[in-house]
Amino acid sequence: VRASLGHPASFGLRYVGVGNEDQIDDVFRDRFRQLLDALRERHPEIQVVGTAGPAPHGPDFDAGWALARELEVAVVDEHSYKSPRWFFQNVGRYDGYDRSGPRVYLGEYGSWGNTMLNALAEAAYMTGLERNGDVVALASYAPLYGKVDHTQWVPDLIYFDGERVYETLNYHVQAMFSRTAGDRSHRIEIEDAPSWSRPETSGVRFAVSVKDFDVRCTDISCSDTSTPGRRLADVALAPAAGRVGLTADLGDRDVELSLTLDVDGGDADRGSFAIHVGDLDGGEHWEWNFGTWLNRTMTLHATTDGFRDEASPGVPFRLEVGGTYRIRVRVEGGGTVFSVFVDDVLLHRHVDPREPEHRFVASCITDSRTGQTTVRIVNATDVETTVALVDEHRQPLVAHSAETLAAPPGAGVPFESAPASPVDLSVREGVRVPAWSLTVVHLD
Repeated sequence: VRASLGHPASFGLRYVGVGNEDQIDDVFRDRFRQLLDALRERHPEIQVVGTAGPAPHGPDFDAGWALARELEVAVVDEHSYKSPRWFFQNVGRYDGYDRSGPRVYLGEYGSWGNTMLNALAEAAYMTGLERNGDVVALASYAPLYGKVDHTQWVPDLIYFDGERVYETLNYHVQAMFSRTAGDRSHRIEIEDAPSWSRPETSGVRFAVSVKDFDVRCTDISCSDTSTPGRRLADVALAPAAGRVGLTADLGDRDVELSLTLDVDGGDADRGSFAIHVGDLDGGEHWEWNFGTWLNRTMTLHATTDGFRDEASPGVPFRLEVGGTYRIRVRVEGGGTVFSVFVDDVLLHRHVDPREPEHRFVASCITDSRTGQTTVRIVNATDVETTVALVDEHRQPLVAHSAETLAAPPGAGVPFESAPASPVDLSVREGVRVPAWSLTVVHLD
């Protein structure tokens, strides 16, 4: 077939992925093993890439990695679509990976948006990918192209229509890294970095919402540490209702809500019901969604910096039209422990570890072919600073040029050109690192 289409020579294929975001059950294990054996027999020169589910954690992630180790698969495909907060928290994710097992192909990743905060979160994470190049064999961004008005997915790296191409801030980050790629990573230490801390939640309220269902919420009660068992008015929701508030500011992070949910009608294969809690006016808040993945699971989501993300993998759950459910949700530990009960059975419990966010990070790479050494500095804080670069003997390193990409953290939207692009930066009086920037420094 290949020859008949004008390409008689082999394509020189090096990798073949088997599976994509699969549920790692017995059927998958059997079929994967058959395909792996056939490829190894007929094409031993090709490396098979395994799969570890749709998320960077959870049962399918663990099972996919266990299967890959058992069958000695060379590379495993991980996917990480997460919030900027998660990427800042996981800059060192691969530092502790097993060096003796399969390597990683980070086949899909992106931080749910095209703002400068998204771009910097991805840049910070990429410094960890480079630093662990012995483990992370390959990495590729979320979808590369998205056609304006003809895509169901965000983020994409480049948008286009019939006349124009729109490069995003995320694209500029990828381009700045690619132009300064290397094959040797140097250990780097940062002293007196700008500090950053996440603002405290300003208020806590409860609300409910629905999608593709008609429901009634009755026998509603809410408690906090000072006021137990406060009764609330019944609520009826239809798909067009939007989010309906249940309480005013409770003034406490440790809260509990219980209600009886009656699902009176709607689409049982697409419907869902959600309970929201936290700073619902734009700050950090959480959402228990009963009916994610086409009404197959219950999932806890977290919204930080305006980006909604799975806090933990979903658990099997389904709402039925005509069903009645007694639901109780509880927040404890100062807003870090989340529990949900259905008909007095604990369905799910999640502990938010509140890992620190690494908002000022750097990497140093050398290209052995050209001898060029490059330092990349990610500053995802509101503090501009000037850095001095020194070697392990604290002798100054001389920079001959630099470029920076800087913009406010909320700048940038999908389907439009980036509001900023890389510009040259003077290094005559030290390396100035703007707030909210990626800076690339070329050393002599």
